[in-house]
Amino acid sequence: MSRLIQTILLISLFSLCATAMSESRTLTLEDLNKPILISDTDILILPLATNRTTGYSWYLESYDSNIFEPLSAEFQAKSKKNLVDKLVGASGVMTWKFKVHKTAFTVPRITKITLRYARNWEINHEEKKEVWIYINNEQPKIP
Repeated sequence: MSRLIQTILLISLFSLCATAMSESRTLTLEDLNKPILISDTDILILPLATNRTTGYSWYLESYDSNIFEPLSAEFQAKSKKNLVDKLVGASGVMTWKFKVHKTAFTVPRITKITLRYARNWEINHEEKKEVWIYINNEQPKIP
């Protein structure tokens, strides 16, 4: 019986360590206006301002599938501190999560993720966000 408990504890410990080792890099809205340097990041999180009540939403247009894997795109409405419920018609943030493949760090490279802000019934809406990403395969040197 104690061997079973030891095995369960050992498996739990390994699972906890694997979860703790997974890192993410959350960017701010201001970060998206300049090139982004990443090194050894598992998850890249991109927030984009949006107002879905207008019919507009962010759509993933292009990315390098050898480097990134889209995981999710979630909308979070802004709310005022004193209100419990979300405001109807309020703007918010669409948060995109991408897994960064470990093979992306084999050599330094430059790539981009392009998202388009559009209504699903409009084909030629021109507003888009190109997020330029510089991938470094070396750890930054600390002086």
